Amino acid sequence: MTQLIDLGKLRFYFAGTWSSAQEYELNDIVKYGGNVYAYTHALATTGNLPTNATYWKLMVSGIDFAGVYSSGTAYKIGEAVTHGGNMYQCILNSTGNTPPNATYWTKIGSGVQYEGTYSGSTQYQKDDIVHYGGSAFIALADTIGNTPSYSANTAYWSKLVDGAYPDQTNHNLAVLQTDGTDVSWSDTPSLNSVTVVGETFLEDKVYVGAEGSDFHDNAALTAAQLVMVVDSGSDPYGQLAIHNMSGTASTDILAYSNNGTDSSGWIDMGITGSGFQQEEFGITGPNDGYIFMEAPEVLTATVTNKALTDNIITLTTSAAHGFSAGQTVSITGIDSVFNGSYVISSAPTDTTFTYAKTASNSASASTSGTATVGTTGAGNLVFATGDKGTENKLIFAAGGFASGTTQMEITPDVNVHIEIDTPSTSASTGALTVVGGVGVTGDMNIAGDVAIVGNLTFGGGSTVAEALEVQSPIIYAGTGNTADTFDLGVVGEYATTISPVVATITTKALTSNVATITTNADHTYLVGDVVTITDLDATFNGTYSIASVPTTTTFTYAKTATNVTSTSDAGTATVNARRKFAGLLRDASDGIVKVFKDATTKPTNSVNLSEAGLAYADFRAGNTTVAGLTNSANESITGTLTVDGLTTLNGGLTTSGTARITGRFDVQELREDISTVSITSNVMTADFTAANVFYNGTAPTANYTLNLTNVPTDNDKTLSVSLMQVQGAAGSSFIPSAFQIGGVAQTLRWAGGTAPTPTATANKIDIFTFTLVRTGSAWIVLGAANLNY
Repeated sequence: MTQLIDLGKLRFYFAGTWSSAQEYELNDIVKYGGNVYAYTHALATTGNLPTNATYWKLMVSGIDFAGVYSSGTAYKIGEAVTHGGNMYQCILNSTGNTPPNATYWTKIGSGVQYEGTYSGSTQYQKDDIVHYGGSAFIALADTIGNTPSYSANTAYWSKLVDGAYPDQTNHNLAVLQTDGTDVSWSDTPSLNSVTVVGETFLEDKVYVGAEGSDFHDNAALTAAQLVMVVDSGSDPYGQLAIHNMSGTASTDILAYSNNGTDSSGWIDMGITGSGFQQEEFGITGPNDGYIFMEAPEVLTATVTNKALTDNIITLTTSAAHGFSAGQTVSITGIDSVFNGSYVISSAPTDTTFTYAKTASNSASASTSGTATVGTTGAGNLVFATGDKGTENKLIFAAGGFASGTTQMEITPDVNVHIEIDTPSTSASTGALTVVGGVGVTGDMNIAGDVAIVGNLTFGGGSTVAEALEVQSPIIYAGTGNTADTFDLGVVGEYATTISPVVATITTKALTSNVATITTNADHTYLVGDVVTITDLDATFNGTYSIASVPTTTTFTYAKTATNVTSTSDAGTATVNARRKFAGLLRDASDGIVKVFKDATTKPTNSVNLSEAGLAYADFRAGNTTVAGLTNSANESITGTLTVDGLTTLNGGLTTSGTARITGRFDVQELREDISTVSITSNVMTADFTAANVFYNGTAPTANYTLNLTNVPTDNDKTLSVSLMQVQGAAGSSFIPSAFQIGGVAQTLRWAGGTAPTPTATANKIDIFTFTLVRTGSAWIVLGAANLNY
């Protein structure tokens, strides 16, 4: 409601400070900024500023002091502010337009303001005065971070008073020194000696030595990572020395990780004093040198209680947490209000800590969660060399500082070589002693003797020995083979010549001393084949044993040489010899002991006796007594059995080959096989390998030819066959009047020069015996008859 001011015929209504929500009518008076305005429009309105001449007229011009200028305040026409040492009046409504912007402000008073010693983090206004380096400077414009006295900053500052120091322009970080009469600035001061009492802070790089800075530039050291460069021309040593006067202490150089503390996250290199006795570091004693590594520690505590009061969380742990203010803690397992990562505000007790969290109060309550401070890495201590040298070895020389002797050298990707002339006389002596055990995943070659106290177990592969001597009277194989699933025996490897198998090489590669060869087609090679490589180069050419066959067109072999990336090339691979296996075993499938040869697959727990090409090998012994000589072919020996001594067979002997007995042959019982034959087209064919006694139960119709087939052709041998012929009715009896061997006619010589007369009685049996003598590659056939049985 407006206030009526009665000036007779002139009537005004004072409406107070103008408001955009107030409705104004004719003759209303308002205060706006430092001025007073009268509403002159005939119709009442809302929201029209007093500066709008259509609705208002300026009645009284004045000033409304609004204090120190702020960029976030909305100023109105007529309001006055101070900025720096000056006063300004707003001439156009303004927010964020800093004086002396002439569009919005007019200066109504000039002055200066002393701001004390200059600070690079303070915002200064025009006409502010600061003290810097003994001189006084006045700001020429608003500024922050532009240091007085620098030539580049003359747009911001002007020197008012020249103080006791020489002009500081262009002398950033220079040192003020005197020659005894005058003072001057120097970028490279010379000091005979410096004594520092208390703390010293160096905020940039430090160079020690006349050429330190030059070395930094010439060596292109990484400036952002550089802290100190020490350059020395001392001969013969350039040394950086630290000496601790205390004999009971250690002298250390330490480096800390970003999350390192005095208890963890550091590496330490040092030496102990002559009286060092720190039980905490029991691994070291007096005058020991050392390198210690301690990875950053992760502290974990179990949270048992939670509370939140006035945006401060307090957590209680089940035991001492070890946390401290300023550390970052990760909270998990409680709830969404408490979980997260925070900076610890305080640790009132060893089982409580607090951190800030803007949230509704939560009364103290039991809970279950985890609080974790810190992160850590692997904590490895790495000893390594680069690859720019000619050897890049790691060399260990205990006691070799003066003598030059070394005990161990590590050659990159080649070997770890230990050479100490100390023989081993027990498990605890020798050049290398290992208490816990040794694990070897690759090959192990030992030139000297090996003495093992305790059990020796081989597993996971084959065991190779060039000369194996066993002191125990019995060698055990298959211990624990209770299921009888393993073939038990001895297997040997050998190479046999085969027809050359040639393959064309298209690609070669060598990685970690393994050569890989690719062929243009299936090579059909097997592991263990002896392959000869030609027409590639000196690295790959040669004769090798195939180690693996990854695919039908690739194979590998061992080759110690520098790596060769996969490269196309043209060459030839030829296999002339194939690895095969022979042995003596007990077959787990039937319990029979067998001798085999020509297996191409290396046996492991069993031998595939059905493998293509595998055969049973000949077996020869001296004086041998056999209760029953048997193989899987129905008690038969299909090869040649040679017995040079006395053989006693209490069972039976069946052979389809030749049995040679050079000594006495005593037989308790003798039994022969009979083969039944017949006559076809007046020819009786008898197979010598089937039997040497033949029987024909059908009476012949005429004299016929006896054709004996598969007769051995060894010279200077004799053999005999018998034919039992059943005769027919009287007048229909006949004999084998002609004789052939393998279809070739032979002269048949009968006893007395006369062929026998067959028995005329029906169903009688005549027996004809033929003795064959071979000498000089020719046959003599002698015939005899026993008739009328």
